[in-house]
Amino acid sequence: KVMDLTTKKTRDIAEGIDTRFSWSASGDSLIYTKAVGGRWDVFAYNLKTKKESRLTVGLRGKDPAISPDGKRIAYVGMDDGNSNLGIVNVDGTNRQMLTHNNDATQYYGPKWSADGKQLLFSIFRTAEDRDIAIISTETTPEPKKEGRREIGKKKEIKDTSLDSLQLALQDSIKSV
Repeated sequence: KVMDLTTKKTRDIAEGIDTRFSWSASGDSLIYTKAVGGRWDVFAYNLKTKKESRLTVGLRGKDPAISPDGKRIAYVGMDDGNSNLGIVNVDGTNRQMLTHNNDATQYYGPKWSADGKQLLFSIFRTAEDRDIAIISTETTPEPKKEGRREIGKKKEIKDTSLDSLQLALQDSIKSV
């Protein structure tokens, strides 16, 4: 339900909507996620036409945020119990993951910078406090690396996944 606080009137939108949502760039639609067949997808509800439209299929994403130009959606993708940050076009095409980890890091509430070049988000790591972090939206998706290195060391680690901090800082880590 959506409530107009001036008139106190409520309007039903749809069943099963997640409580995290975003305005469309034009301001005439609400963007939200809801579960369909056990998977979370992004939907838009046009407040003028009172119609819902499905923007993605099989996204498995939550916390949608529309880019300032209205062309992309940032989201928290859920897969095999892991969360990662991703971006997808509003028509559901060109899905890109900005992070790619499987270390129980949790991401929440991505928000776009005014120029659309960065995302601000909340990050929680096991046994650590929740922090606020920033990542470039122009980060190379799922970098192709054979192994990861500890920052400041030349020793290779056998684990082939990048943890989220290393991924966010990937541009500053130089291969030797």
